[in-house]
Amino acid sequence: MTASFPVPDLEELSALSLANQNDPMRSAIILCAMSFYGLAAYAQAPGDLDPSFSGDGIAITDFGANANERGNGMALQADGRIVVVGSTNTAEESSFALARYMPDGSLDPGFGTNGIVTTQAGAPGSALNAVAIQADGRIVVAGTYFVDDVESLWAIARYTSNGQLDASFADEGLLLVDVGSGYSDYATAIAVQADGRIVTTGWARSGTDFDIGIVRCTASGVLDASFSGDGKLTLGYGTNNDGGEAVALQPDGRILVAGHTNSGQNVEVVVARLTAAGLPDTGFGSNGSALCSFGDSADLPSSIALQPDGRIIVAGTATSILNWPLAEMALLRLTATGGLDPTFNGDGRYVLPQLGISGVSALALMPDGRIVLGGTANSSFQVAMVQADGGLDPGFGTDGMVTNDLGDDAYGMGVAVQPDGKVLLAGHTRMATTLEDLVVMRYHTDLSIGIADVQGANTELVIHPNPVGAVATLTFTLVQDERLSLVLLDGTGRLVCELAPEQLLKAGTQRVGLALPASLEPGIYVITGLSTRGAVFQVRMIKE
Repeated sequence: MTASFPVPDLEELSALSLANQNDPMRSAIILCAMSFYGLAAYAQAPGDLDPSFSGDGIAITDFGANANERGNGMALQADGRIVVVGSTNTAEESSFALARYMPDGSLDPGFGTNGIVTTQAGAPGSALNAVAIQADGRIVVAGTYFVDDVESLWAIARYTSNGQLDASFADEGLLLVDVGSGYSDYATAIAVQADGRIVTTGWARSGTDFDIGIVRCTASGVLDASFSGDGKLTLGYGTNNDGGEAVALQPDGRILVAGHTNSGQNVEVVVARLTAAGLPDTGFGSNGSALCSFGDSADLPSSIALQPDGRIIVAGTATSILNWPLAEMALLRLTATGGLDPTFNGDGRYVLPQLGISGVSALALMPDGRIVLGGTANSSFQVAMVQADGGLDPGFGTDGMVTNDLGDDAYGMGVAVQPDGKVLLAGHTRMATTLEDLVVMRYHTDLSIGIADVQGANTELVIHPNPVGAVATLTFTLVQDERLSLVLLDGTGRLVCELAPEQLLKAGTQRVGLALPASLEPGIYVITGLSTRGAVFQVRMIKE
């Protein structure tokens, strides 16, 4: 069900707050909430695994006996469910693999078979590498389809929200594309435009080496002739292998692609910007491309993100030329016109402290502009929090980084930030059986500390958007009927105002529209659901 809280008039909120503070019973309930808030804040620290996710913060999924599972990409649905894609492999065959998790880390029984989908896909080596969620909830994926042990094709597929291949897309849900002029093509990243068209990038074989490839198809799975004439584009820079690794879409329809170019002497980062028609954007870099480096290194970017102000973050792995095989997590920031941004760490580049052999596989942006990096360090899962202007955030984990040893040969491949500020990392590791299993972890951040489920009653707790301007939607789930009101506390636990008066709510999912006081100062607040027995839940909110 959906709640029908009346939203109080903004001019009445101050009076409501004062009245509640003078009500002894109400004050006692609020003190209970404050006490719980303080307990929750001290029970967890930023960088800790979130025990409300799968019991200990870690969900491990084994698709079956004698199979290796790899998680290569992750996306969040609007309802908080988590989709991870990759492959499941035996000695005889490979299959595309998808798993969907509920917000509490359990597999979603409404997706595929008990939360798991496999699609037989050609010869061994076939895999999904990236995933995006359409506005209507359908799931689009990109990867590699091996025809035999030599030839591979670019693969784009679409699944319905319940995990079936979407027969209305391409050929029964699957589009195979020969992008270059050679025998091997690999799709590595995917994004969905506002009009439903799908953009992918990757490696396209061209003669004796690889180029950066970009493919756009329509919402129905047909190559889009309005993009580069036939829906396909290749970009070559160096004399050796080039490749596309990440894609991002600008609000104006332009397309950003991050990849690398190999001249034989150096491997550099390439960021290209294309017009909506697939032409180089001459207002970016040099004729549409910016070549740059993390430093004295062979660079392999893995991910790209567009900040709200138009600046561009690229993250990846910097392998030392002088101290090979030392490899480090690294990132850089470009201006909207393609130059290195000197306001980021002084020269636009930041290489994280040495961890040995480490690298970034994915990045995500926090609501306050900080950058979350997900990857691997010395065969362990690694998450790092970088401040908006460069440098590690000392308040996260140990000096800005968290390492989790789990199994052997662990690889963090996808990272995402939930609306509540918690961080998800997806990947795979080799467990005691010597086979690889898919892994998803969830971490607290300083934005999520204080989010709680006091009575064990809530399976979903999301405020959107977060940070909040004037209005927001709070979603939560009750397992029993509750007489509930919503109040707003400041960061010290002091009552600010009542957001919604007490009302009887039936068990089920509630979506409540909230209006914040116009006079509310920017900062961190806590929305608390109060019943006569105390705080039922609390969620931290940022007022922008």
